[in-house]
Amino acid sequence: MKNKAIQKNTYKEPRASKRSTYIGIPILGIITTLIFLDKDIQYFSIEFFVHIIFATIITSFYWLTCRWIVIKLWQKYPWHLKPLKHILIEVPSLLLSSTIITLLSWLALYFSGKEMNWDTINFNITIIILLVFFLSTYHEALYFYYQWKENFNKSAVLEKENMEARYERLKNQVNPHFLFNSLNTLLTMVKENSEPSRYIHNLSDFLRYSLQDEDLGIKTLNDEINIVNNYCFLQKSRFGDNLLLNIDVPEEFGNYALPKLSLQMLVENAIKHNIISDEKPLHIRIYIKNGEYIVVENNLQKRIEEKSTRNPYSRKKQYIHRRIAFANNNNTMNILIVEDEKLAAQRLISLIKEIGQDVDIIGTLDSVDRTVSWFKGNKAPDLIFLDIQLSDGLCFNIFKEVEVNSPVIFTTAYDEYALKAFEVNSIDYLLKPIKVEKLRQALEKYKKLKSSFSSSQMNFDAQKLIGYIRGTKPEYTTRFLVNKGSSLVIVDINDIAYFHAEDKMVFITTFDNKKYPVNNILDKLEKSLDPKMFFRAARHFIVAAKAINKIHNYFNYKLKLDLQPSPESDVIVSKARVGDFKGWLTR
Repeated sequence: MKNKAIQKNTYKEPRASKRSTYIGIPILGIITTLIFLDKDIQYFSIEFFVHIIFATIITSFYWLTCRWIVIKLWQKYPWHLKPLKHILIEVPSLLLSSTIITLLSWLALYFSGKEMNWDTINFNITIIILLVFFLSTYHEALYFYYQWKENFNKSAVLEKENMEARYERLKNQVNPHFLFNSLNTLLTMVKENSEPSRYIHNLSDFLRYSLQDEDLGIKTLNDEINIVNNYCFLQKSRFGDNLLLNIDVPEEFGNYALPKLSLQMLVENAIKHNIISDEKPLHIRIYIKNGEYIVVENNLQKRIEEKSTRNPYSRKKQYIHRRIAFANNNNTMNILIVEDEKLAAQRLISLIKEIGQDVDIIGTLDSVDRTVSWFKGNKAPDLIFLDIQLSDGLCFNIFKEVEVNSPVIFTTAYDEYALKAFEVNSIDYLLKPIKVEKLRQALEKYKKLKSSFSSSQMNFDAQKLIGYIRGTKPEYTTRFLVNKGSSLVIVDINDIAYFHAEDKMVFITTFDNKKYPVNNILDKLEKSLDPKMFFRAARHFIVAAKAINKIHNYFNYKLKLDLQPSPESDVIVSKARVGDFKGWLTR
């Protein structure tokens, strides 16, 4: 990511400038012809039109030269930034260019036999000066108007964004006096020059910089670098040596200006969207490039995005297996911790051991990949403490990769995933910082749930829950009622080869190559169809497994499907969906 320290001007040419060129040159050509036309030349004669063509050509040279000079000066030395340099370059440039064009035009007239005297030359010079003055003034005025309009529109947008930002700041505002007094109180509770003391000092500096300054304007590069150092010190408390920061900015750039917190936001963005783990530490480098850019650079190791959710029936089935599995208990509670922040993991382990008896922490993991690998090679634990946002993505990806037959207590700073958590193996959802009493209640809930599966109840409860699953198995569409001329026809689901969208309509194509319109959209149809039978192979196609005749490797790791009956357009499975498609075929 790059942030410019020195901004170059890239003013675009106004559209009106091009349009006026096509109209203005012929008009000025006619006007100059009428001004300089000899009295003995008749109007609308051949010689008259020759003069118009000659005058139009000369006028086009003046016009285009003035236009080019004004455009270049506005791009390099705009009026509002460097007016004096703009004028000092513009005037000599116009004089020199117009003199060259005038001399060339006089030479052309001389060789054509046109007589020139001093009165004629003086008159020509006066008209040319007026013409060049008019053209340069016109193009300058056009640019002034264009820039005024652009700035007005930008100001309106910025005003709106500023109001929205102020509104958000007002909503999220914390009383700074209370906050800093609380931090000061915390300092009295820890030893001076200790690690907690340094953390509180850096947190105080960071919050003071971001909260107390009402102006979200311009800061020096030195200020921004200091706040980045404070921010990374706080983050290193979470990630330890897995987060590495290298700032290489010469002192001469220290007083350069840039928007407040712009560097910190870029660093935060790198931390937020990249994996940070023991295997993949994150390296962030800040440096000056070519004396023009301040660059924030990091090694790219993007977090895994959450994959599509499983079939709800599969989740419920997994839930039953998990409930039955952890019913076979022993006296020692085996707990797995999945947490990407080392200090948070250490504190959680300490609290669990303080509260629970006969507890064995069998592992501490920090990423989706490591957790998936662990479950593939180890027996399921009695209980899992699971953070939502891990070093390489959301924890829900774990449930898509492996069968997790253990109850989960989620521990996270994100409250928006609570509903999502209870769709999988969650028995509780604890928000950070975790309170001892809340943790105690969660462990008690687990023990009560575990004891409910006593040996005397095991048979009954398991059968009851399995019956529940069977009773709530999703019901999928088995037939469609479609139009055929003036009558209605029933199409059985087993007769359908594929659904496809065409010209804003959706059609059913049967195995005997009959085509019927259906009053629905593919997104809704996809939800109503049995996923064992049909797959959304492309944006415009939902295909039945029995309709796939051949599968071909296609460009850029895609797949091309040959269907029977053959559709009019190709069915291409995107690179992102190839894995899901192969899994569907082999399911």
